[in-house]
Amino acid sequence: MQKIKKFRVWDNTDYMSKPFTLNELQAGLIQFDCACPIMQFTDLKDVNGNEIYEGDIVQVSGNDGYYVTAKVVYECGAFWFYAKNISLVFNEDCDNMVMLASMYIEDGDRGDSLDMVGVVGNIYENPDLLGGATNGKD
Repeated sequence: MQKIKKFRVWDNTDYMSKPFTLNELQAGLIQFDCACPIMQFTDLKDVNGNEIYEGDIVQVSGNDGYYVTAKVVYECGAFWFYAKNISLVFNEDCDNMVMLASMYIEDGDRGDSLDMVGVVGNIYENPDLLGGATNGKD
């Protein structure tokens, strides 16, 4: 059976909706008064059990105590972490993006969560959180 995709919406002002399905939207159970950005659920959770959505800002732990603050984007049919200096965390040439699916595979079979990722905000409510890689000791 196919998973039902979940979404959430930012109202362009100050409200992030609760998750909803396309069936609920099509049935008129969910309505919005604006052309609002819609963010899809990645089907993965962070280290604290929070659902990870497109548009979230996450902190990704990497090698040698470094971590990067990245945003979750959907491009080319996949979800990615995007950050200017993400290659410093992963010690590889990754063109500022790392695919969520590849991190899930590397993290091992632990259900639907990523142990090295924590949601810290989203691009609409917390754009100031976006930054480069840093050493956790600094």
